[in-house]
Amino acid sequence: MRIWVEPRGKWRSVLLAVVIGVSASVLAVGLSPGIASAGYSPTTGYFPFEPQAFGDAASCQILASSFGTGFDALFANQPVVGIAVTPGCTGGWLATADGGVFSSQGVPFYGSAGNLHLNQPIVGMAATPDGKGYWLVAADGGIFSYGDAQFYGSAGNLHLNRPIVGMAATPNGKGYWLVAADGGIFSYGDAQFYGSMGGKSLDAPIVGMASTRDGDGYWLVAADGGIFTFGNAAFDGSTGGAHLVAPVTGMAATPDDGGYWLVAADGGVFAFGDAGFYGSLSSEAGSPGGSEGSDVIANPIIALVSSPSGRGYLLLPTTPAVNPTKPDDTGYALARREWQISPYEAAVYQSITWLQAASYLRIGEGVDPGNTSGYPAAIAELDQLASIPEMDVTPVQQGEGKADVAALTTFFNANIFSRGL
Repeated sequence: MRIWVEPRGKWRSVLLAVVIGVSASVLAVGLSPGIASAGYSPTTGYFPFEPQAFGDAASCQILASSFGTGFDALFANQPVVGIAVTPGCTGGWLATADGGVFSSQGVPFYGSAGNLHLNQPIVGMAATPDGKGYWLVAADGGIFSYGDAQFYGSAGNLHLNRPIVGMAATPNGKGYWLVAADGGIFSYGDAQFYGSMGGKSLDAPIVGMASTRDGDGYWLVAADGGIFTFGNAAFDGSTGGAHLVAPVTGMAATPDDGGYWLVAADGGVFAFGDAGFYGSLSSEAGSPGGSEGSDVIANPIIALVSSPSGRGYLLLPTTPAVNPTKPDDTGYALARREWQISPYEAAVYQSITWLQAASYLRIGEGVDPGNTSGYPAAIAELDQLASIPEMDVTPVQQGEGKADVAALTTFFNANIFSRGL
């Protein structure tokens, strides 16, 4: 789409990405709306919100080609916390902290906890072996089951020393394990208990787990990359003694249990045993929440999923979140940052930043301190600005775009189009 602005008395054109069917608000159910797929943005340090593929995982149908529009515009009210894929990687689901579930194109939506009052946020999910259901797990150990996923019990009524951080299903889907940050393991259904790190001293908290293919063992991984094995899970190495730029956030085992991968928040991948290294994202960005030059990673990588063959993997970034208790992380502050950086983006990213700004304001409208009465008008202006077509812009649309820029410049107190554009 093309919109004209007037910096320093001169007209310049700004090329934007085409927006396809982006709604004013996103329901935490069914198919997510989206926009044209785009790659990593070096200006903002944002990864696209869809899984990033390496090796033969590029054929996984959970990627943008299956969605038609991708997950790039998954402007959920809460950050993405988990991913589950179908057998053969023919599709999958993303889960958000408020219990919302987003399904890829052609994959059934079995339900979500998005309309429930949760005592604690959702922290992970797992799919059943046939891909016809999934579980969500909350930080208090609460379990929510959908489709053919059966409920076998939960830790929701227990007093936990540390919160639950993840789960893994047994191979036949008739049970599951929950793991807590202190390494405590809780087993349900036919999931057997093979040991835990609960009550033991850890250098870093546990962040995830993976089970062996026969369900007779499991690995736990800590934020420093330390690996703890139980049952028939073999130890093939770790990064426990290494200096990491960013913490480890998850792991996945190879299909033959002969190795495993660890993934760090900056997209770094560490391969052990027969796990092949097929690439990473860490060379493209600084550490999460920090910076490397102008890069700021607002949506760190939170999970790695192996391809069915084990000759590739998907990396899942989370979506950015609003924290109204921090002045720099309110909905308004984050939206203003998106507005300020948008003119320095490549054309395809400008609509992404404007729509993300609108998403931040939608969240901030309900949680930001102070007067938020101006948010709805600004949201409408951002949405309209991002929806102007690329070609054949009419005089009316051109006028609307100019008016939106003027109004948003006042709202954000930031004239982004006065710096040589």
